[in-house]
Amino acid sequence: MNSAIQCLVHTPQFVDYFLGDFRTDLNFENPLGMNGKLALAFGDLLRQLWTPGATSVAPRAFKSRVGGFAHQFSGFNQHDSQEFLSFLLDGLHEDLNRVKVKPYNEIEDVDGVSDKEIADEHWRNHLARNDSIIVDMFQGQYRSTLICPYCKKNSVTFDPFLYLSLPLPSTTTRTMTLTVLSTDGSTLPIPVNVTVPKNGKFKDLIQALSTACSLGDHETLLVAEIYNNRILHFLDKLEDSIELVRDNDLLVAYRLLKDEDSLPLVVFTHRFEVSTNLGFSSLRQSGIPLVARIPDCSDGFEIQKKFLKLLQPFLIPEEFSLDVFDDPIEIFNQDAEMDDKVDDMAVNIASNTEMDDKVDDMAIIDALNTQMSDKVDDMAITDASNTQLDNKVDDMAIVDATNTEMDDKVHELAIIDASNTDMDDKVDDLSDANVSFEFHIERYGFYSVGSKMVMDEVILIPSSNKINVVVTWPDEMLKQYDTTILCQLPGTGGFPLFTSKPPESVSLHKCLEAFLKEEPLGPEDMWYCPKCEVHRQASKKLDLWRLPEILIVHLKRFSYNQFLTDKLETFVDFPIDDFDISNCTVHTGYQPSFRYKLYAVSNHYGGLGGGHYTAFAQCGEQWYEFNDSSVFPISEDQIKTSAAYVLFYKRIQDSYIDVQA
Repeated sequence: MNSAIQCLVHTPQFVDYFLGDFRTDLNFENPLGMNGKLALAFGDLLRQLWTPGATSVAPRAFKSRVGGFAHQFSGFNQHDSQEFLSFLLDGLHEDLNRVKVKPYNEIEDVDGVSDKEIADEHWRNHLARNDSIIVDMFQGQYRSTLICPYCKKNSVTFDPFLYLSLPLPSTTTRTMTLTVLSTDGSTLPIPVNVTVPKNGKFKDLIQALSTACSLGDHETLLVAEIYNNRILHFLDKLEDSIELVRDNDLLVAYRLLKDEDSLPLVVFTHRFEVSTNLGFSSLRQSGIPLVARIPDCSDGFEIQKKFLKLLQPFLIPEEFSLDVFDDPIEIFNQDAEMDDKVDDMAVNIASNTEMDDKVDDMAIIDALNTQMSDKVDDMAITDASNTQLDNKVDDMAIVDATNTEMDDKVHELAIIDASNTDMDDKVDDLSDANVSFEFHIERYGFYSVGSKMVMDEVILIPSSNKINVVVTWPDEMLKQYDTTILCQLPGTGGFPLFTSKPPESVSLHKCLEAFLKEEPLGPEDMWYCPKCEVHRQASKKLDLWRLPEILIVHLKRFSYNQFLTDKLETFVDFPIDDFDISNCTVHTGYQPSFRYKLYAVSNHYGGLGGGHYTAFAQCGEQWYEFNDSSVFPISEDQIKTSAAYVLFYKRIQDSYIDVQA
């Protein structure tokens, strides 16, 4: 609060206004205001600060008034100075709004009208509803252009701004986090951090990810963006810019075999049954989509088998899960790579000198013991005359461990007798449990009850060579698989790397260029294109149009992702005496000077939740540092630090420029 207020009370025109008769502008009728109380409290505080001979002021009355209107500021927790500044300026504007009755004017979108005419009309409408010292001094106007990626339809609007929130772009590189998934059921999903050129292409991302994953020559990566637990699109245009991927986008990479590129692709999305308080159940979409290649002319059984194989890494070991059978036994014997699969599934199989005790305790057959394997081979795992049972046993990886020649350990366990009729019932139970997954073929973005997959029918592959299958999970399957792992997906923003290297340096002009650069809207902000008559993921471009007398620049030092918040210590090289933004302004009519001079800075030192705010402000020709109740002079070369958070510029009024179209 001290940092933000010191910057405001060293704004000369602002001080003159509140030291004058500002009460004539108080609006006691504005339902959006605070009945003038915030403006009165701020005016009293400012007068105390500028009383000749005054020492430090403890703004208890002002803070109490603020906390009464904004409860988040009522305690003593640390808050963001820019958020407090935004609240204070908005509140002062509403308390001092000279407009008592706000008219409603709708602006029609008319083709053939110049941007200047549209901008002026928007600004007049804004002033008809908003007229205060805050608007006069701090508000500017920018032009927002939306571009349809398909028909190239443009939509131009003009909006006011109170401050500019500028990103801090990396000078050369960008760190991204992707989740890598296997498509053969061999490993769990893992997050992988890669560093790519800031202005690189998708092929640079694929190359960096291939190296990080130790991708084999026989493998390839298929990268996709995930939105609402579905694949929004594949990043298969390798020449597209990485800048199309935003920090909050969720990316996954699927490892596939190169020699299977021509085979159809199946995408499994998940729906879970959720019970309501009224006793009804509904379906909730969640989890990371799973992907695999399937042979041509595959039927429902083949697709079900592929899905169960993809789920193997998520299988909960029997000793940690709820009992499915009467006996706590689960045997996995899928193929010749049994050792690796067991390791990936984190199944603790007794294969050392304490095997006797572990087998006695867990009643699990040591599938890794080669002697055991030989004996199991001799056990005639399934009934050769029953082909259906053979398929079920193979698919569900159940070993019929019954043989009269089994060694002492197997005799002591006496787990399964091949002649025991209960074996058929247990195999049937397991098979029924797996079949209880419900599969629907999705077409045109949705599925119906009639789209349920028929197991013994061949699946028709569309021209896209990809089919989408929605899998419904019943409650009994949630007891067997660790779906929490399946639902974790980090953003591409990456994790902070705590190193001792010096912070990066970037100019304030580069930050402004990054703010004004064209970028795609997020999938959650789809724009309805009036020409295509459908929602599109349009591109958005901002341009500065009308500049304010006081330009507030907020440096976005805090980055957010799904897991944590990080502070960026990037050093921003900002101009002090001459900040010229004429190259970033597109106004083509009469405009005052585009040049600004710095007069105050709000600084933030330290990390998250435990930092400290100070302020630099110019009084006359001398710069001062304001640190709680301490004030002392500083030189101009001490102003630029990596702690600079909010910059305050005033327009240089010594010249005016008439820019012609």
